Amino acid sequence: MWHWADAKVASPTSVELTCKEVPEPVAVRYNWADNPQGNLYNSHYLPAYPFRSDDWQGVTAGKLVP
Repeated sequence: MWHWADAKVASPTSVELTCKEVPEPVAVRYNWADNPQGNLYNSHYLPAYPFRSDDWQGVTAGKLVP
């Protein structure tokens, strides 16, 4: 199950996430699927590209009909 998290820029190369519902997170997804537009930008005001930290297969994996 996925939960919204609060984020803060910790350094020029890292972001820290916190979520009360998830004391030990195992994966992060940002701007993923049909979620709202993100608000993470670099120092040149370029937006962060959607990303994920996991490589889990989704529920539709292997379901494509030829």
